[in-house]
Amino acid sequence: MEPPPSDPDPMASQRRGAALAVIATIAAIVACYLWVDRPVAYFMHDHSGLQSHWLITVTHLPELLALGSGVLLLATPLAAHSRHAAWRVAHACAVSLAIAFLLKTELKIVFGRAWPDTWTHGNPSLIHDHVYGFFWWRLSNSFHSFPSGHTSLTFAVVGVLWLAVPRWRWAAVAVGLTVGLALVVLDYHFVSDVLAGALLGSLCGAMVWQRLSRR
Repeated sequence: MEPPPSDPDPMASQRRGAALAVIATIAAIVACYLWVDRPVAYFMHDHSGLQSHWLITVTHLPELLALGSGVLLLATPLAAHSRHAAWRVAHACAVSLAIAFLLKTELKIVFGRAWPDTWTHGNPSLIHDHVYGFFWWRLSNSFHSFPSGHTSLTFAVVGVLWLAVPRWRWAAVAVGLTVGLALVVLDYHFVSDVLAGALLGSLCGAMVWQRLSRR
């Protein structure tokens, strides 16, 4: 019996798989917006006992990553000429974080989504005002729930580590999922916000690593 023919272009197969994953995630985001976000937000509000201080601590991780990325970007000349793999990975993470930060900031303005709960300057929210949906092109951070910036930053690192350090990939994903779960449990974000942030960050990380590794 002849062995099955191998894929003549493994990179093309990987691209197809990545494209299908993106399409599936977008479909999940739409489904969550229509049927999941509101009941989950109300459930978490009604069961605030599930919230804890360690969840709040977890949500500060992306801020530390962003701070560290600034330091690493200052060391870009050193990373560019270093032959040490750790330097190259750290440099890619820093670049990915910077790009994800810029993109999530712009997308928040474009989508203008109201938050699950009221957190800043009496912002209108689902819990307190029954305001739900997208209010396009809003500069005010009262409408900056989508996509989740914290999730975007976290998965900007996860996307790099997934490709660059395969032995760490599932640990990195576990950290990313923990951050996303904390944001949902605390009613900081809707489920679809977190999914969109994970998609944005992962794409940034994957593209940055592929670009830098080719160079």
